[in-house]
Amino acid sequence: FRREQPNIRRDKFLTGAPAADGKLPDVGWYSPNGKPMDWSQCTKSILCVFGTDGLDDPAARPVMLLLSASEATQEFVIPAALRSLP
Repeated sequence: FRREQPNIRRDKFLTGAPAADGKLPDVGWYSPNGKPMDWSQCTKSILCVFGTDGLDDPAARPVMLLLSASEATQEFVIPAALRSLP
């Protein structure tokens, strides 16, 4: 999986800084409710998106990971900015 995804095997540190030209940042972190992650809140679930900003590789596609360490079923809300991803 990692070998086939250029955006998660970068040779530079990810910053999460806003991207130019309407692209997604190199990485984005969201809470299960679809809002940007509030790192002061304790949660067992997270939504992470690896964008393609800064990559010239035509094979690069956004990758979304929904992770939950909870024993209970966790619903996630896809953030509005991500709903139109290919």
